[in-house]
Amino acid sequence: MLLLPVIVLVSQFSGIIALPLNARTNKAAKASSAASAAATVTPANAEGDEVELNGAFNTAVSLGGGNIKTDVIFPKGAVGSFEFEFQDATANTVTVTENKTPGKAPAGFAFLDPSSYKVSLGRKARNATLQKIDIIFDPALPALAGVDISQAKIGKLKKKNNTFVINDKLGEQEFEADENEVTLTVKNGNGEWGIFIPTAAVANPAASSTAASASSSVSASASSTSAAAPAASTTAAAEGKKDEDEITGAFDAAIATPAGNRKTDIIYPANAAGAFEVEINATLANAITVKTNKTPVAPPKGFLFVDPVTYQVSTASKTAANDLVKIDYFYSDAVLAAADVKQGVIGKLDTATNQFITDLAVLKAEFEFEEEEKEWTLTVPDLNGEWAILIPEAAVLKSAQTLTL
Repeated sequence: MLLLPVIVLVSQFSGIIALPLNARTNKAAKASSAASAAATVTPANAEGDEVELNGAFNTAVSLGGGNIKTDVIFPKGAVGSFEFEFQDATANTVTVTENKTPGKAPAGFAFLDPSSYKVSLGRKARNATLQKIDIIFDPALPALAGVDISQAKIGKLKKKNNTFVINDKLGEQEFEADENEVTLTVKNGNGEWGIFIPTAAVANPAASSTAASASSSVSASASSTSAAAPAASTTAAAEGKKDEDEITGAFDAAIATPAGNRKTDIIYPANAAGAFEVEINATLANAITVKTNKTPVAPPKGFLFVDPVTYQVSTASKTAANDLVKIDYFYSDAVLAAADVKQGVIGKLDTATNQFITDLAVLKAEFEFEEEEKEWTLTVPDLNGEWAILIPEAAVLKSAQTLTL
């Protein structure tokens, strides 16, 4: 079987076979535990069900599970400290990188902090209990002299045009005057975040309020001048929670999906290569079954399997033409280190030729590479079929190592 080197086993008979799933999973879990332990940061403060950690840029910080809220505060910059808040039942890690040459500011805004901050979670956490992007201002810093920090906003980079955006879809923005802090509650913390101030506020700084004297009256003013936006963002966040479900699936079991165009993500048990996911947003209720095939046909010429197993998907009933259905795959850090993941693809088995097809025109599909999510996603007309996770042989990095047991 032709596999990405990072996930293959060289046997004593010189044959190349896939490392058994349970062995790969256990090995990955041990490696992950060791990495997490090495990256654990000594708490700056631990109180009840909340932990505060001092983080370091470019270093993975362990985030405990058990729905214990963890605040990770990073080294102070030009205007203050970047903070990431996280709470979930499942443990995770977060790595934050400072970018001193960020993209373009949103129209009508200027950078308040000259740096932006790239957040990368170790594993998917789109429906975590809490994820927040914060900036804790230090009013004593020269860069904030005469600045009304109550007007600061957090934006997210859109890579297509290298421009940050600020809108209600990102989440709920709040200014906490007593903490000198701007916060953005999000569903997905992954991405690059910047801190901005309206250009009008830069041109005409508030005479009655400086960063050093931000008070509850400023907070009230900010609330009254932007009441519509927080209300809209709160509604959007609530609707997002209401109209989307994330289910942990099990192989060989029919998973029921709801009617009423309620988006449902079914994510299946991960192995060392990554995790398979099915998305459905349909008018009618359905049921989805996913089986693994440990002995698939060979990959297309010039390609390697990223995951040594393929995934056979079947639905109880056919989805409608206007339903939105997707095949997704979340690749692991091991895959990221072994190949140029931007070249990854998802293929479907053509039963007539018994070969996997990656041609989007033939599949009538749309492929997306979501770097922030560490995800390959394929929007398809029909979920049914056998799906393979593939990458060109030329995309394998020279430094990739074959696991030898």
